[in-house]
Amino acid sequence: MSAIINFNQVAFSYKNHRVFDDLCLSINKGEYLGIIGPNGSGKTTFLKLLLGLLNPIRGSIEIIGEKSLTHQAIGYVPQTPAKMNFSLKVKDVVALGLIDKTSFLPWMNKSQAKKITNTLEQFHLIDKQNKKFSDLSGGEQKRCLIARTLITEPSILLLDEPTAGLDPYMEKELLNLLHDLSRSLTILQVSHDLHFVSSHIKKVLCISSRPNIHDTQKLTEKIIHSIYYGDKNLVRHDHIIENNHQHGHT
Repeated sequence: MSAIINFNQVAFSYKNHRVFDDLCLSINKGEYLGIIGPNGSGKTTFLKLLLGLLNPIRGSIEIIGEKSLTHQAIGYVPQTPAKMNFSLKVKDVVALGLIDKTSFLPWMNKSQAKKITNTLEQFHLIDKQNKKFSDLSGGEQKRCLIARTLITEPSILLLDEPTAGLDPYMEKELLNLLHDLSRSLTILQVSHDLHFVSSHIKKVLCISSRPNIHDTQKLTEKIIHSIYYGDKNLVRHDHIIENNHQHGHT
């Protein structure tokens, strides 16, 4: 596999707080990578550095071999969409992904309209295209936001807490969707919890004092305790890792 993301001796600080120091990390094309770590460990900072919202104080970050991002290199799905009109129809939310400085929704051309329809069909939202976004279930809203992001055909998909607020059924449905998408995308999925790390995800980036990538099957109690400072337990249920506070259950 060839590396699609490279962190080359990256250092970053907030005032007097050093988050990363000489971070060297490579993520291969086509990987489906989970990202875990305690609050304040640097998960959000890691995302912002990837998105170009923050600049390292030292070192460099290469995306697809370039030190500056192309418009379509990375698609980002935040946990909560900022400043979005929740009364918008589903098809209009998906169409927002195509809007840039040279286009605006009422003047979408036929090619763009077809792309919107195809994307709605791909994400099983075509029958809900005229419903308000706010009337969708939590799982459907997540699918809609991912569809809005992927309509631009990025090479890399970043997701921040994609399963937050979903019931177990919707969570399983969404994780299955992401597994399908991982066949053609590089996916980085951030979570504060451990239960999302399933058999779909083969590697996990553990962000703590020394970020490292581990094979999911090689995650041990010792590694988890070193990341979370001993306040989490690791319980396996046939390749699923669950997060328990203080008292694990089997």
